[in-house]
Order: sequence, then structure tokens, then C-alpha cells
Amino acid sequence: MTECRTREEVHEYLARFFNPDRQFRLYELEGGWLVRSVLTAEECESGQGLGLTSLVVDADTGVVYQYPSWSTKMVADAFEASKRAGERPKGAGQVYPPQWRFSITRLQEDPQTIQYAVRIVSLTEPPAENTEYQLTFDKETYQYQPPQPHAPKASRVISWAAHRSRTEGAWPSEGTWEV
Repeated sequence: MTECRTREEVHEYLARFFNPDRQFRLYELEGGWLVRSVLTAEECESGQGLGLTSLVVDADTGVVYQYPSWSTKMVADAFEASKRAGERPKGAGQVYPPQWRFSITRLQEDPQTIQYAVRIVSLTEPPAENTEYQLTFDKETYQYQPPQPHAPKASRVISWAAHRSRTEGAWPSEGTWEV
């Protein structure tokens, strides 16, 4: 657990997993810090400020949550209410530290479909249940074949593999990432 009590601690903490040159505006909250990226002129001109999300760093645990493009007040109110209630923040997703490690290995591929062996390992304490399964999906529609209720987080696997296919020009033979 990492405590983030001061502005300096929060800036140092964020530099560990974000680009250290990235500038942030910090707003102190009850039990945490609201973090807004300071965009460069180029980022603003390209429209990257539209729909910009906010981060909140829990001062007690160091867990970083991502909120949708809500107003500063709305994010602050939601986080502080959840913190006072001792609940996980509503409307936010945890982005750091990672909770899952995904590993995939391609088993088969034809022009229309691809099949991966999927392994999902919990990184939380206490750990959640680890999962292994085979996932076959259509490379154009991304539909699983057949729909597999026992394939947790299949959409994350498909999304990651499809992104790699678009950026690298081929479906990955294997890969590992954390979320």
C-alpha cells in the first residue's frame, strides 16, 4: 500500500506509471486527490480534451481510479461519498495497481476465425479465482464461437488481440498484459 498525503507524493507516485513528463493538476479531496491532465497545445488542438477523464488517487491506499468526463465537483462528490461509506467508488474503474494479468497463446487460425488459449491470473490480495479457457472468435465481427458464458473477460482478450492486429498487421501469436 502506498500512501499519498502530499502533492509531492502524488506527483512522484504518478510518475512511476505515467510518462514522467506529463503534467497534472491536483485537487485535494477528503481522503484522496483528484488528478486532471494538463494538455499540451497540440493535444488541445487535436480535440483530446473532449471527453477527458479524471483520475482519483486514494490517499490511504494509492489505488488510482478513473472517472468518466464528469465535472470536477461531480467526481469529488462521488469519491468522497464512497470513501465516507467505506465502499468502492461508484462510476469509476480501478486503473492502478493492475488487478489481472492476461496471457494468450494462439492455438489455431484460419481466414475467418482465430482461437487462443487464455489464462487470467488475479493480482489482488486476497486473490480472486484464476481462469483458463479456450476462446474462438470471428476476426471481423469479434463474436465468440459459440458464445461462452464461462469465458470471463473475453471482450478484453478480443479487444487487445484486435488492437495488436491493427497496429502490427497480424494477429498476435502470444501476449501478456495487465489491467
